[in-house]
Amino acid sequence: MLKWFEQINLFYLFLVLLAVHLMLYISLGTDSWFITSVLAAGVETIAVGILRVVIRKRQKT
Repeated sequence: MLKWFEQINLFYLFLVLLAVHLMLYISLGTDSWFITSVLAAGVETIAVGILRVVIRKRQKT
């Protein structure tokens, strides 16, 4: 699982998460589905990026 965090391209991860969130929020009938999807995908992508940094620092020590 840790190797997955190192190898994944964050841009492609963002696109996949955006597509999933778009389907979710459209099906739920959220009024501001686009901006909500972009923000949710962005937050999750940033979280994975932070995890990558933490994992790399842990492996160096």
